[in-house]
Amino acid sequence: MFRGFSYQQELAIDCYRQSEKFKKTIAQKQAYDISALVALNIDLSLLLLVEALQNNALRCQSIFNDMHYFLERLSDAKEVNWLWGRYYTAAHLLKDTENIKIANVHLQQLSHSKPSEYNAWAWGYFLIHANHIQYNCYKEKTLDAILNLKGSDRVWGLVLLTKAAATQQDNALYQKIIQKVATHIADLPLEDYKAWAVTELRLSAVIIGDLPLSYALEKAQRDAQTEVTLNSYIKHQTGYKKDKMITSALNEVLLAKFSQITQPRSRM
Repeated sequence: MFRGFSYQQELAIDCYRQSEKFKKTIAQKQAYDISALVALNIDLSLLLLVEALQNNALRCQSIFNDMHYFLERLSDAKEVNWLWGRYYTAAHLLKDTENIKIANVHLQQLSHSKPSEYNAWAWGYFLIHANHIQYNCYKEKTLDAILNLKGSDRVWGLVLLTKAAATQQDNALYQKIIQKVATHIADLPLEDYKAWAVTELRLSAVIIGDLPLSYALEKAQRDAQTEVTLNSYIKHQTGYKKDKMITSALNEVLLAKFSQITQPRSRM
């Protein structure tokens, strides 16, 4: 399929085709499969994060437009707040004030939402870029919600909250949760986006200046990336290809930030 194209291009083409099909169906007021529309928006949100990490603002705007249109029609879906959280994160990566405002409006409902893994992850995404008052108001509630989750859901919640604590330079919360997530991330199954999770955790360590943990995670990150790359070729499963795609984009950010804080200062 699409020989010569990268998987990112293949996913973009597939998402475009599906989006156009759903928009036509909705415009004609025909019935459509809600679960299929949710699945499309999960792919769109992943592609949006990758494009935002690569600072492709023009491509992102097209995805923002499609997601905004679809998510307003998925207001009752259990995944909707999580998807708005990814939307919000991408908007912040691009410093896109208009789309930050749009996501903010929809994320206001989070404080009234029932506890679930999707809402806990939404809080994690939101707190990464929340203002100081919002962050301090909701960080402990978010931690409590995440600790009530189990398995991979819990690990991913902790990964996102660790990113929030690092970004907000909240060393107290970072120290409170870092050993929990660093210990259990090794048990995260490869198919649950392990390479992405380890890379996010290492980036969090770099952001807050925890270089010992960053160095300690270097081999785990490299091993996870190698394993997911091999599986993407051998098993041809899209989940591994998606993990490789987002991890590669995130790793460029990690390496840039790591270089900034480890390069020797020039003598005055």
